[in-house]
Amino acid sequence: MKWIAFIGILVVSLSACGSREPLMNIQLPTLQGNSLKMDTIRNYEATIVYFLSPECPLCQNYSLSMREMHQEYKNQDVLFLGIFPGKWYTKNEIRAYTNKYDLQFTMLMDEENRLVNSLEATVTPEVYLINNKGDIEYQGRIDDWVGTLGTKKKKANIDYLKNAVIAFLDDKTIDPDKTEAVGCLIE
Repeated sequence: MKWIAFIGILVVSLSACGSREPLMNIQLPTLQGNSLKMDTIRNYEATIVYFLSPECPLCQNYSLSMREMHQEYKNQDVLFLGIFPGKWYTKNEIRAYTNKYDLQFTMLMDEENRLVNSLEATVTPEVYLINNKGDIEYQGRIDDWVGTLGTKKKKANIDYLKNAVIAFLDDKTIDPDKTEAVGCLIE
C-alpha cells in the first residue's frame, strides 16, 4: 500500500515538473510598484515582450532599437513589456537602466522566472511577439546585427522583430517566426 502511495506521489511530482504555467495566469510586479497580469494582453492586438538585463551589453546596445519600435507602434494597439528575470537586479538598477536609455514602456520584474519558464526564454535580449490570445507569433532576435556573441556587423540587414510586427498587423505570414536569440544567459 505504501508503494502505491509513493508511486502516485512520484507520478504527480514528475508531471508537475514538466508543465509550464499558463502565460495568462502570470502576474508580475511593475517597476512602479503595481502589478500586471499577463491576461492584459487580451486588450491589445499584439504584445512585444523583451527579456532584459541592465548589465547585458546587448540590452544596452539595443536600447535605441527598442525605443524606436515603441515610438513607432505604441499608438497602434501594441503593448510593450520589458521583463527583468531573476533576483539579480534592484529596482534602482533597473530604473537607472530604463532612465539612461529612455525606455518608456512597462517594466516588469520576474523574480521567480515565471514568465521566463512559461515562454522558455534563455537569453537577454530575447523578444517575443504575442497575439491577444497568448500565442507566440515570433520569438528570437531583434535583428541580425549580432551573429554570435562577440561578432557584430556594422549594420543589421534583417530586422526580424519589425518584419514580424509588420506582417502580423497586416495579417500576413511571419517568416521566419522563430530565430535563435543571442545574448546574456538568463540564470
